[in-house]
Amino acid sequence: MVDNSVTDNIYPSVSHPGAITVDWLHNYTYIVDGLMIKRCDLDRPSCIMATEMLPSQPDVIKVDPINGFLFFTQGSINMGLYAVDIGEITPSKPARHFMLVSSKLNSFSIDFNNMQLYFPNEIANTLMSAFLDGTGLLDVRKDKVVQPNYYSIRSMVFYGGVFFLTNGTKLLIEEYNEKIGKFYVNEMYVTKYSSFNIYHPTAQPHPVPHSSPQDVRGLFTDKRVIIQWNRPKPLSYQGKGAYKNWYYEVSLYADDGTDNEIVEKVTGSFLEIVDLVPDTAYQVKVRAWSQTGSGPWSEVFVGRTLSLEASTAKVIVAAASQSDFTTGLYEMDMEGQQRTQLTTVHLFYEELLDLTWVDDKILWASNGNGVQIFDRTTAESKIVYHIRYATSVSYDWLGQKLYWSNPKHNVIRRSDIDGENIEFVIQGTARHMAIDALQGRIYWVTMNTLEAAYLNGEDHIVYFNLPYFCGKHVISLTLNFDLRKVLWYVKSFERQELFMSDLLGNGVTQDQLSVQPLGSFTSISPFSVMQYFSHRLFWQNEKGSIIVGDLECNYTSEITVEPVSVFTVTHPSLHPYPEGLDKKSLKIIPTEIPEQTIKCEGHWSAFNLTWQKAIVNHGDIFYEVSIQIHDDAGRSVAMQTTKNFMELSNISAYTEMTVTLRAYTHWGYGPVTVADINTPMSAYTEMTVTLRAYTHWGYGPVTVVDINTPMSAYTEMTITLRAYTHWGYGPVTVADINTPMSVPSKPLTPRVYVTQHKESVTSENSLAADFRWTLPKLLNGIITDFKIYSWKNGDENNKNTTSVQSTVRHFNLPCLQPGMTYFFQVAACTQKGCGPKTDLVSAEADAVNPVPKLLVISANQISIEEVDSVGNKTVVLEPIVSPMVATYLAQENRMFWVDKNNVLMEHSKQGQKKLLELNGKVTDLAVDWIGRTLFIVEVNSSQSTSTIITYLLDQRISYKLQTRDGIINSIVADPHTSTIAWMESDTSDNHSKLYKMGPDHKVKPLFSNARNKREAPSCNCSASFQPGSRIALDNTEDIKTEILFNDDKTKSIIATDINGCYCKSVTSQTPASKKGFPPDSLTVDHSNIYWYNKTEKLLYIMDKQTSIVTTKRIGEVHDMIGYGTHLQPLPSTECLYPQPYKGSVTLIQKTNMTIELELEPITWPLSCTGISVPDTKYSVYYKAGTQPCGSAGSGCMSEASYNNTITLTKLQPFTMYIVHGAVSNYYTEYLSEVLSSPTVFQTRAGVPNKATIESLIGTSPEQINVKWSRPTVSNGPPEDLVYAIHWSTQTGKGLLRAEVEVNVSHDQNVYEQIISNLLPNQNYTIEVKTANSEMKIFNTSDPKTIRTFELPRDIILLSSARHNLTISWTSPSDGSVEIAKFQYIKCPYANKANWNNMDDIPYYTSSNQTYNITFTDLEPFTDYCFRMVLLYKGTFTKMYWTGKDRFMFRTQSSIPSAPDPPITESLSSQGYEVKWSEPNDNVTGEYTPYGVLFSVGFKCPYADEANWNNMGDLPYYTSSNQTYNITFTDLEPFTDYCFRMVLLYKGTYTKMYWTGGDRFMFRTQSSIPSAPDPPITESLSSQGYEVKWSEPNDNGATILHYILQYWNTHFQIWTEVYNGTEARWVIDDGVLTNGKEYFFRVAAENANGLGPFSNNSTAFTYRGNTTM
Repeated sequence: MVDNSVTDNIYPSVSHPGAITVDWLHNYTYIVDGLMIKRCDLDRPSCIMATEMLPSQPDVIKVDPINGFLFFTQGSINMGLYAVDIGEITPSKPARHFMLVSSKLNSFSIDFNNMQLYFPNEIANTLMSAFLDGTGLLDVRKDKVVQPNYYSIRSMVFYGGVFFLTNGTKLLIEEYNEKIGKFYVNEMYVTKYSSFNIYHPTAQPHPVPHSSPQDVRGLFTDKRVIIQWNRPKPLSYQGKGAYKNWYYEVSLYADDGTDNEIVEKVTGSFLEIVDLVPDTAYQVKVRAWSQTGSGPWSEVFVGRTLSLEASTAKVIVAAASQSDFTTGLYEMDMEGQQRTQLTTVHLFYEELLDLTWVDDKILWASNGNGVQIFDRTTAESKIVYHIRYATSVSYDWLGQKLYWSNPKHNVIRRSDIDGENIEFVIQGTARHMAIDALQGRIYWVTMNTLEAAYLNGEDHIVYFNLPYFCGKHVISLTLNFDLRKVLWYVKSFERQELFMSDLLGNGVTQDQLSVQPLGSFTSISPFSVMQYFSHRLFWQNEKGSIIVGDLECNYTSEITVEPVSVFTVTHPSLHPYPEGLDKKSLKIIPTEIPEQTIKCEGHWSAFNLTWQKAIVNHGDIFYEVSIQIHDDAGRSVAMQTTKNFMELSNISAYTEMTVTLRAYTHWGYGPVTVADINTPMSAYTEMTVTLRAYTHWGYGPVTVVDINTPMSAYTEMTITLRAYTHWGYGPVTVADINTPMSVPSKPLTPRVYVTQHKESVTSENSLAADFRWTLPKLLNGIITDFKIYSWKNGDENNKNTTSVQSTVRHFNLPCLQPGMTYFFQVAACTQKGCGPKTDLVSAEADAVNPVPKLLVISANQISIEEVDSVGNKTVVLEPIVSPMVATYLAQENRMFWVDKNNVLMEHSKQGQKKLLELNGKVTDLAVDWIGRTLFIVEVNSSQSTSTIITYLLDQRISYKLQTRDGIINSIVADPHTSTIAWMESDTSDNHSKLYKMGPDHKVKPLFSNARNKREAPSCNCSASFQPGSRIALDNTEDIKTEILFNDDKTKSIIATDINGCYCKSVTSQTPASKKGFPPDSLTVDHSNIYWYNKTEKLLYIMDKQTSIVTTKRIGEVHDMIGYGTHLQPLPSTECLYPQPYKGSVTLIQKTNMTIELELEPITWPLSCTGISVPDTKYSVYYKAGTQPCGSAGSGCMSEASYNNTITLTKLQPFTMYIVHGAVSNYYTEYLSEVLSSPTVFQTRAGVPNKATIESLIGTSPEQINVKWSRPTVSNGPPEDLVYAIHWSTQTGKGLLRAEVEVNVSHDQNVYEQIISNLLPNQNYTIEVKTANSEMKIFNTSDPKTIRTFELPRDIILLSSARHNLTISWTSPSDGSVEIAKFQYIKCPYANKANWNNMDDIPYYTSSNQTYNITFTDLEPFTDYCFRMVLLYKGTFTKMYWTGKDRFMFRTQSSIPSAPDPPITESLSSQGYEVKWSEPNDNVTGEYTPYGVLFSVGFKCPYADEANWNNMGDLPYYTSSNQTYNITFTDLEPFTDYCFRMVLLYKGTYTKMYWTGGDRFMFRTQSSIPSAPDPPITESLSSQGYEVKWSEPNDNGATILHYILQYWNTHFQIWTEVYNGTEARWVIDDGVLTNGKEYFFRVAAENANGLGPFSNNSTAFTYRGNTTM
């Protein structure tokens, strides 16, 4: 009703309208239409389905557009109150409904203010309330109503705190009585109320925003900002369809304390503001508002305009093409607007990994082509062929070097930009790197660390370290030169965090560094790089788009919408130069050092090597010096220094040296200078001088004198000689000669060792003496040989003299005789003779004294070094990752170490392999060589805790043994007492404490005064020791094991027994013994005690016998340990070899394919108590049957485990197995073949084999007969098998499937079952499941497919007469019906009625065969039902096709039948009467019609009270058998219309409406679509704009596509811009012109053609798809 006028049927598509409600905020009506609810536009007749088909017609519907729900009740099926989220309703798909309250309801009411639903509860005779989601049920009238009457409520409303209700006959109004505090329910009788509502503005309120706009963001340039936001977030109880069409108010003000606030009001979610001040911070906030009021302000977005200089910065991005194998390299401004493609990179199945830049060159790394360069000036690209496997790249713009990470070789290298002059930087792999060229440092991240070093790899530090397996990873980093900070990004499962620390340099040192968390990213890619520029941070979100935010990850905006592979920011300020210098004036690579400036200055015994300084104008200069000394020892010296000289000593006088020298800075190396020079000459070398005087006239007498010159023996000299006379000079002669030789001094440090060898032929052990020495202090010439003198038992008369070459420093005497003492001396010889002999040394043959050796772990290798020899060193291996701690297992020559990445590794004869990855830093490693166990100390420095991890070598498994609240620095293991001991730093003071743990796993402090006095009064160990961080285990004495540690208080080494009772100092109190403290490493062997000082890089060696301390320079060492088989002694064999197994084997549990067994654990002799024992391997030998296994387990399978519980798998179900047990270990592998007595076990019944489907036969369109044979193998009792038939079919609504259980008789081999209620003409997949009786395990047959028969076609009425009906039926097209027969009967009929056959002979039919049959001798004006009796091919089951009683047809009317004979009866009052029964009139009315006939039509379906449309104003006067052909015009396309006749019979004025039982319904044909509504244009929250329109009426044919046009003002024509299937178009870049005005129109097309275009849209001004 509009303006008091009534519009008839504004929604023709609603055929059975029921309840109705209005959405006043979105201009929709919701109308019940039969079993569905439709949503219709208020201003046009367009409706869509709002809900799916419902079980029953809704009684009441009400919409809450504020909170976004449509509520309705179901009164007959699934009774209750339901809701639909109106935001889920789309033209293509209705919304799902969900139940709120399960109860019989006919009415409810919505309280918009309190977000409540009210409804009656008839059972309790009260009113209930609930929240909008159905929760919080509450009786709102409990004990509050004087006489409640809430039965059969049909409608209710809530207003002013009271309810108005009706039950259809009474109006019930609540009234509150304040005196008694209760309600009265007043009744008013009315004619009839079906429902009512409130006509008041408060019944349709307009909402106020309750929340603020979300994700406010601004993208600032130098003078403008683009502000964008998302709609306010719905409240928790609101649906997707909650009201969202707010207006918005935007506030922008400078963050400088001024009041220059800018306020704008807009309708969309996008705003651009210009004329801002450059390099100024601004604050932005937004709030939503409506005509009712304003919502809260959003969080403030803080942004900053760029400076004018910074506005020229560019973003370089790499974006992959979606259509080919290319990646485009693009240059963009800081808004992402002006985008230019630089080049195309062809990456076939490759990925662009990283970008960097310098000047106009862009460099990138890919995982296929290494590194490539693009020159923006020349637009040329080239490949750097010398660089491969680069994953991360960065450029040093000062040193002009390209840096890259090579993960394949685990190294970072650098080179010139063209790949030449490649240099090693540092060992490691960088995920991402950045360079601080001003300070000469490189920063990089690995998966767990942030690290830094100078550009040449020196001064390597770890900024930040994550434990392994902590669930966190370091991803990328960037440098902030404005604040001198490094920022890095850490990703975990739950958070993406940003951290910051200071950059090194400019006064910042390593000990001043601290890590500061900055914030967390809300969305960042797990592979994103980061870039810093001008107070901004750039990164990629999870979609790959580039995001810009502040340094705390806040106030973010999107620069690019499309994903990019990688990006970088370019601007000259990111590559700064030192103050006062530029690219031309900078000199950062040192100049060459002239060869002639390299000199020796000073006395030969200690002199300086000097050279001229190199020149740079930025950074420090370093010198790399290498000296090769050309003497007999062939020594070399290498060092680095910042001075232009170095001190040398201990080199013979005037010795020739080759000096290699080059200067370098952190940015690069200068050229190499090589010079050959000599050391200074010596003084006082003996010479014989011959002298005589002469004049021009004659010579005097000759004088010969022996004098000392300033030269040593055999000193090299260069002699220049020339003869001359008064008349001239002869030629010059130059000769290199040496001073005369002399005999050498005696060799130094003679010593002898006794070693044990195993003869290869006899396998017997033999003893040998190894006599050693070093060179004499004074060689005095060229050593020709050494003379060795040896004898036994003091018999010097039987000396053996042996000569060895001058290069040999030892002599081996084999086959020593037991009980003998052997003596040795040695002398050195030159051409002048042999020098003095060494002092006498001796060795007893029975006292085995091996050569002392150390296992030394350095930064790049693990080596075995003989302590008494300078050059006798064996490099065992050179790991890729630097080793930190190590140990060994001498029995197998296996070595174990933990590297810098905290990975436990092993080296053996089979090579290297990884054993275990650890989470934290590992400080030490120990081995139990008897029990074959490693003990690993893992430290969490941030929490000051340590964990001792046990790794079982034979089982290759690990577990946590102990966790301590302190830092464990060192650990040892004593397998002879099953004890481990460790040094643990106490968090309460600065000293360490010594703890031990025995076989009982109880941790005790080693030193305790109370315990010592109680256990042994003679204990002398003091609890006041101040132990250092290192300990060592000494088990070289037969009677005891000692623990050694350094005492910081006395600077001495203390030895204690394993119980911490008896202590002694093992170092002397001499000053030499107190050097090197505190030690960084400590170890011991049979001869010496060793400690190492990392600062001094000296190894201190103290002889156990003499307490003399010597030192040895061995470079930087991470760890060391005494090495040799004698240091790992084994116990007696009874503690190593178990006895043959005689224990029991018992059953734990079993399945159809497994048996879990427990073997009785073994025991060891009492003499082995406390000693570690090797892990026992338990073995089970088994086979099917009851016959025992053969010798050594032959004929049987076996399973082994270090656990005494073993599970046998892959067994046969329901089968007997015989089982034997056995045990062994590392020392007794043969014992695994000595078997115990057998035991027999049986598996459970298992999965039966597959059943076989024999046949699938269709018996009707809805039935299939399945026949299958039972499994050949039942894997259990056959009588326990059960069967189920599983079927599935794919329909337009998805996959349908079901399972039918079958009862069978087990005395058969083949079974069959009919499955029913299937869909006709559908492909079905059938499977038969065979299971055990519990249905827990089953097997499924191979699937077979069958198509059900087509549904028979309908019987069609061809013609009707008074006594005849002609019908037609066509057989199915699939040829499934073999025999068809027609039957008929009067309607209605009983269920067991006898139908009449049409002929006795059925029809043998085929596909698509049509039968036209006339049934005669029928009664006039009578309904007859028809059916087909069908017999399908291959079956003997009849199907009766009744079409669900749809095949009912009526014969035409006829003349009345003859009445029955009249009868005469007397009347009680008077006379007689003649009467007869009424005959069958055989007509539709009381009399034969002849008069007036109306032809009337109406749209179907229609309501009972509908107003029918007349065909013409005048009726037709008709007579018998008169035919009328009437054409109805102006009808709607593809619409059902019903027709009826209005009949006025002769002699009466009563109208009859002849509808034919609603059979006169006909449909108009489909037509072209209607015109859509005018298009509307909206801005998108993510990108640009979209033009959209509502779907028009398709008029009976599916819409194929839409054509969208815009008005081209230049050419004055309509231009097509979109042709597609969606009712929307997102405006593409480049299609429309920015700033111009456009109009749109749209038309739809279906199979009938193109429909009319819509009216023009409102004017739209295009502002470009700016990312907001």
